[in-house]
Amino acid sequence: MKSYRIIIPLFILLFNLPISNSLPISNKTIYVDDENVNGPWDGSIEHPYRYIQQAIDNATSGDTIFVYSGIYYENIIVYKSVDLIGEDRNRVIIDGMRVTKDAVVNITAPDVTLRGFTIENGWCEDEKFWDASGIKIFSSNVKIKGNVISFNRLGVTVATGVTSLTISDNIFIDDGILLGCYVYNKRMTKEDFLHEISNNTVNGKPLYYYKNLYNSIIPKDAGQIILVNCRNVTIRGVNITHTDFSITIAFCSNCTIEKSTITRTDGELILFNSNNNTIQNNVISYTLHGICLDFNSRYNVVRYNDISNSWVGISALTSSNNNLIYRNKLHDNAAGVLLAPLIHYMKPYDNDISRNSIYSNNVGVQIQDGSFNNTIQRNNISKNKEGILLKHSDNNLIRYNYFNRNFPISAIFMNCTTNFWDHNYWNRARILPKIIFGYKTIDGIISPWINIDRYPLKYPPAIYRGNILYVGGRGEGNYSSIQSAISDASSGDTIFVYSGIYHENVTIDKELSLIGENADTTIIDGIGNDTVTILAENIKLSGFTITNATDEEDISTTGIRIVGSNNIISDNIIMDNTIGVFIRRATNITICNNRFYNNGIIISPYDWDENRHIP
Repeated sequence: MKSYRIIIPLFILLFNLPISNSLPISNKTIYVDDENVNGPWDGSIEHPYRYIQQAIDNATSGDTIFVYSGIYYENIIVYKSVDLIGEDRNRVIIDGMRVTKDAVVNITAPDVTLRGFTIENGWCEDEKFWDASGIKIFSSNVKIKGNVISFNRLGVTVATGVTSLTISDNIFIDDGILLGCYVYNKRMTKEDFLHEISNNTVNGKPLYYYKNLYNSIIPKDAGQIILVNCRNVTIRGVNITHTDFSITIAFCSNCTIEKSTITRTDGELILFNSNNNTIQNNVISYTLHGICLDFNSRYNVVRYNDISNSWVGISALTSSNNNLIYRNKLHDNAAGVLLAPLIHYMKPYDNDISRNSIYSNNVGVQIQDGSFNNTIQRNNISKNKEGILLKHSDNNLIRYNYFNRNFPISAIFMNCTTNFWDHNYWNRARILPKIIFGYKTIDGIISPWINIDRYPLKYPPAIYRGNILYVGGRGEGNYSSIQSAISDASSGDTIFVYSGIYHENVTIDKELSLIGENADTTIIDGIGNDTVTILAENIKLSGFTITNATDEEDISTTGIRIVGSNNIISDNIIMDNTIGVFIRRATNITICNNRFYNNGIIISPYDWDENRHIP
């Protein structure tokens, strides 16, 4: 048994005052000590309770519960208005044992103080308990002060409807704060985010909480960022990791989040009821949702981001409408894009998903639960297990997309009435309409159903992917050579080349699009050697004159030498080379709408039986 102090500090005895004349109010102090294993237990200093929950169950509103140092393996519910005071926040530990389905500390009563604890291991391996937390708060006038909150799925989760909350002087380790959790009561107001939050750290870095901030730049040393009712605020160049919801933007407008890195978080970069914001040029990985537009977030632009290895790349959820999701790289996620309501009558609609590279996900684009009037256009949807999945959603437009090597399914729908498929490219040139298979449930019977893309494309649409690098022209920072731009590009980028004559030999060794301004005036001169060599997969080469791959001593010099598979050569002039195009050990090559002069195409004899599209 520990040695107990008989004199209790005056602030503990006087901290709680009666909150209602109609409730039984007490101001006594109840003690808890995990070393009192054998009892008796009456909460006195001589016979403290062994468990914190025992003390709460036997307390009266207005009491103080004083907890001595120790490890308390329990999940507690604070359903009375009490003060929970730990002896030392580093030595009084409430451990959820990683079996928590709700919270280690669940606060349902108002007027509660929690101070001086370590709250840890609020976690459950079952993914459906995504919001298992160290602390959950469902009531108002709560104070969370001077604690260590560590290694929970989420640190502190605050439900909507909570007001007058104070969170201060806490240390978060691999945790953070989620405000505005509306899944419990299905509503949200600005007051759900206006609290007193100060002097907290996340992994040793400041947790920045700002409300009513205008025309400012957030410091780069943030461990977590929460903006509420702000306008014209910029978040640039932050590096956030091992927290929960890395950046929360609530009831904000005209803010910018850019050039930041977010990785290994248990939440997402999330917007609540925020309009006309821009999220661009960020790298996000290993998160729940990379970027989430939620609860009436509208007219936002999400562009040029690289999001990978997350549950969802970009999502537009409950009544998040009229957003533009544009030129992002979304790869190696469970779903690249998700449109879905978390409240069944608040559907996302009128969102534009355009010119993104969506590849190597389980599902490329998933639209479900009544999401309607969304446009999915000019995206590169490749190498996903399912290219696009529609569930219980109608009047969406899917057009001018490039579906390539999605296996086993390019597109499927379930229980949809009317969606519109138009001018998509489906793995190869098609003369006849493309049938999209799905099913409908009619009177409880599942029946096969079809949609039809009546005018599928014969060759891939022009799609600019990833970030755009520029060669030639007069723009500041433009490259002077094509090869230097390729060297600096990332996989999935687009290189746009202005008109001019480029005397160089180009080697493309990464996935990208190389686009010339005009095939008649954008010329790559091979100066006697192979002009363009393609080693990588998923290359689009379009809009050039490829010429002068000639050498009297080498009869194999080639305008375009293709070694990598799944490449597209379109809308070029290929002229005056020893060999125009040479295909060696490469499959699924599309060569279309090109003009050949004084040269042609040679396919290696080893590859004669491989699939190609050469209309």
